Formats: sequence, structure tokens, C-alpha cells
Amino acid sequence: MALGTAASRLFLPASFQKETPEQKGDIRINIKSGSATFIVFAGLAFLLFSGWAILGGKYIKYYLADINFRLAGSGAAAEKERRLLSADNFNPHNYNYKIGLAKYYLALALDEISGGGNAAVIRDNFNKSIDWAKKAQAASPRNVAIYETIGAIYRHIGVYSPEGYSEAIKAFKEASVLEPTNPVIVSELGNIYLAQGDYDSAIRSFERAAELKSDFFPAEFGLAKAYEGRGEYDRALSALGKLETAADNLDVYFAEGRIYYNRGNLDEAIKKFRQVIALEPLHANGLYSLALALEKSGAFDDARFYYGMVLKLNPGNTEIEKKIEELKKF
Repeated sequence: MALGTAASRLFLPASFQKETPEQKGDIRINIKSGSATFIVFAGLAFLLFSGWAILGGKYIKYYLADINFRLAGSGAAAEKERRLLSADNFNPHNYNYKIGLAKYYLALALDEISGGGNAAVIRDNFNKSIDWAKKAQAASPRNVAIYETIGAIYRHIGVYSPEGYSEAIKAFKEASVLEPTNPVIVSELGNIYLAQGDYDSAIRSFERAAELKSDFFPAEFGLAKAYEGRGEYDRALSALGKLETAADNLDVYFAEGRIYYNRGNLDEAIKKFRQVIALEPLHANGLYSLALALEKSGAFDDARFYYGMVLKLNPGNTEIEKKIEELKKF
């Protein structure tokens, strides 16, 4: 408005400008002398108010979007969905809201699977998850997090439909192009190759991830599993042995125990499975594997005891109940 007032001096007739030498350059505009000044001020005021209203309305929507997104973290599933959809509706330009929806529908699909749910519901949620991930990609086509999300979605789908793995590989490769020094992305690629049984590609990926970050546990552990998959048990055990002091050594002990069991070295297998349950007494796979190894070694009473612990964790498991009954004969 101040600039408009100053500018009016250039455009209004001299009779509108009442200035005396004593005023030393101060501008005095006589509004009564004509309607032109009023029109100028009214126009400026209208423009300023309109701009404020437009910007204010826009940022109010962004604020409401952010509130809904934050509140989506709590509450029931239906409420979470409503909040996420509201956030995207208020601000459709923010890819984070679309990623949130993609992860939400993925979680619904996985929950349905774990509960042995309806196949049509599972498929519908997977499709919704992919759809929102692609919308996020359209909103921010060079964002690494989006391609990682897409890759994670297709990786889960790949467990049930092999075509998902190829899509997951494409997504993680794209993420790796955008962020070539990220060992996590390269290691994720290795895990997908591992799931496919492509051990050579898995080893190359894990070796690359290890080069990008030394002492990177996921890469070293994945490399050991790939060696095991290729039948190179000594190399797998050597790689796992180097990881026994790692924070995730429970997984290391279990992997070592499985290799020793498959090779027929029951004493070492039992030792490793005991190390697993020493760290986590209710580790169901560790208890079951220990029971199997003890049964195979002829320690039937100990095997029955650990099968009993597994049954407590999985009541009603007919296979375990049958095992326990069979061992009562010895």
C-alpha cells in the first residue's frame, strides 16, 4: 500500500497532490479531490486481500493435511485409512501421504494373509498398495524412498506370486541408480535374488553392499545364506563365524545350527540351537530345531521336553502332538 501511495504521485494530476515547501517532500493526497485515488487504494486493498485469502486457504489445507497424517498413526484401521485419505485430499502434492497409504494397504494384505483370510481381499489390498505407490512415484519420480516402497510391496507379493520378484528387482535397481552408494538398497536386491534361488546374483549383490559399507551385517549374513544355498557349507560357516559377535548373533547361531544339522553334524547343531534358546528361551524355531536334532541323535526324553515347549507356544498343533506321542514309546 505504501508503494501504491508513492506510485500515485506519478500518475495522479498535480491538483491531487497537496505539497508545500515546509513539508520537505512529504506526500499529501487529497482523497476528496477526486475518485481516482480511492479507486487505486480500493484496487490495491482488493488484490492484497485476495492474495491473502488464496495463500491462507492453501496453507490451511496443508496444515489440515499434516494434522490428519500425524493422527493416522493411532486409532483403529478404518480411522487410520480415513485420516490418510483426508491428508492426501487436502494436499495431493505430498508424496509422503501416498506412501503412507501404500504401506497401510500392504499391512492390511499381510495381516489378512497371516490370518488365513480371503484371497480376494488380499489381492484387493495388494492392488491398492501398488496403486498408491505409483501415485507417489508420479508425484515425485526421482525419490528413492518411493522406489524402495514399491520394491518392498512387490517383494512381499513375490512370496505368493513369482512375478512380484521381477517387479521388485526393477524397483530396487531404479532406487540404486538414484542412490548408488546406499548399501541397504543393494542388500535388498541380494535378498530378492536369494528368495528366487539365484545365488550367483545374490552373492554379487551382497559383495557389492559389503564393499559400500564394511562390517554391514545384512550383507555379510546374506552372503553366508547365499553360500549355503549354493552348497558351499564351509564358506557359509566361515562367514557366519565372523558374525558371532554381532548384535544379531541369535540369527547367526540359528543359521549355523541349520547348516550343521543338514550336514549331519548333530552335536554342533545341538550346541548352536542351545545357544539360540539361551538368548531367547521362547524362540519357537530354535526350540523345534533343537527337538529335531535331539530326536535324531537319540536323546528322546530331551526331545520330548522341547517338543512340549513348542506345543505350549503353538497349542493345538497336531504335528507336534503326534511327535510327543511317538516319543513316549522310547
